[in-house]
Amino acid sequence: MNNDNDTMDFFYPFCFKILIAERSPREDRARGVLDRTFKINSYKGYPQFKIKEIRNPQGNKTRQKLLDELNELKNPYLSSN
Repeated sequence: MNNDNDTMDFFYPFCFKILIAERSPREDRARGVLDRTFKINSYKGYPQFKIKEIRNPQGNKTRQKLLDELNELKNPYLSSN
C-alpha cells in the first residue's frame, strides 16, 4: 500500500530494477536488499570528449578514430568482415 494516497501499487518482482541514491542503505537495516544487489559507484567527472562531437566528426581524425572504435564495440561482427 502507498501510504501517501492509500492506493495499492503493484510491482513486477522478477525484473531488472535500478535504485538510485546518494549513498547506500545501512547494512543493519537493508541486509536482505544488499545481499541481492550489485553496487556500482559513480563519480562526477568532466569528459575529455563530448558524444555529440564524436558522432559527427566533421573530418577530425581523432574524433573519427573514436567513432570507429565505438562502432566496432557496438557491433564487432561488422568490423571483422
